[in-house]
Amino acid sequence: MGAKPWIHVITGPWGCGKSEWARALVFALNRLDKCNAVYLDLTEREVDKFYATTKREITELIEEVVKRFLSDRLKIPWYVYRIAKGIYSRVKMGGSLIIVFDEITYAIGRDRYEIEAFVNSLGRKLVDIVRDFSCIAHAVIITSDQLASKHFTLLSGKLLSNYVMWNLDKESFHTLVKSLKAHIVLINFGEY
Repeated sequence: MGAKPWIHVITGPWGCGKSEWARALVFALNRLDKCNAVYLDLTEREVDKFYATTKREITELIEEVVKRFLSDRLKIPWYVYRIAKGIYSRVKMGGSLIIVFDEITYAIGRDRYEIEAFVNSLGRKLVDIVRDFSCIAHAVIITSDQLASKHFTLLSGKLLSNYVMWNLDKESFHTLVKSLKAHIVLINFGEY
């Protein structure tokens, strides 16, 4: 049996770097052995822009699932299970699965009950993934919607943690990175 599944919710204002961080995280995790990470941008409608993964062997699988996902976003947790099943049966890779959902409210709305139903359903599917594939399974949910973040905060507890990303807009973040003379590579955004 793998480790306990978990949902991590990251909130913060538009432009503070949540999406950049998430894409960089997926890129870094996929360079590790036995780690499968997928980034899903729920603001997109085109399949080729909707997801990001650096593992060519799972790209076809992700595209197949995402095509269905785009037309039926209410079944997101079910599709997460399909992705996991495909990865762990077709590709035969153990280890961990991390799926990042960027701007979740584009898919499920911002109503408290929709968010609660989504978290409960996703939590059950993550438990199923851990049980069925003996792996580690985590979901990272990103939202800029402050009302939605309040609802997620109310659900914190046995399967969900909330994190707030610093309140810097994109320009302030870039200024801070430059002033710290930090050598940071931001995926698709150049080098500092």
